Amino acid sequence: MPRAVLWSAFGLSLAAYLNYILLHLQARKTDVPTAIGAAGLIILCLSPRISIGLRSRVAQFFGRVSYSLYLVHGVVLLALMDMFFGRQPKWGIGVLYGVVSVALSYLFCLAIEEPAHRTVCGNSLRRCRSKVSITTLPTHE
Repeated sequence: MPRAVLWSAFGLSLAAYLNYILLHLQARKTDVPTAIGAAGLIILCLSPRISIGLRSRVAQFFGRVSYSLYLVHGVVLLALMDMFFGRQPKWGIGVLYGVVSVALSYLFCLAIEEPAHRTVCGNSLRRCRSKVSITTLPTHE
C-alpha cells in the first residue's frame, strides 16, 4: 500500500478517535467512531511502512510516563477545572490540561516511579519480574 494512503488512513483514524474534541459535540450519541479510530491507530502504528509506530521517540516517551500520567491526570483536571472553569475557554483549559498533565507525569516518573522501580528491582526489569510471584487467594465457599 502506498505511503500516502497509509498516512491518510492514519489521519482519518486520528480524526475518528478524537471526534468528540474535534467536532465539539454537545452530547455523545455513540462511541463507535472513537472505537474505530482507536483500532485504526493501533493497526497503523504496528505497520512497518509507517514511521510513526511504537518505536518512535514520542511513543517511547509516552510509554515511559503512561502509568504516572494515569495517576496524575485526574488531579490535574479537577484542579484546573476548579481554578479556570467559567474564566477561560474550554479549549484553553484542555490545552493547559494536556501540557500540565504530561509535564507533571514526567516529573512524577523521574522523582517517584523510576526510583521505586530501582529500589525494588535494581537496574534490571528481568530480575524484578522473577521476584514478583502471583499468589492465588483462597476462595470462601
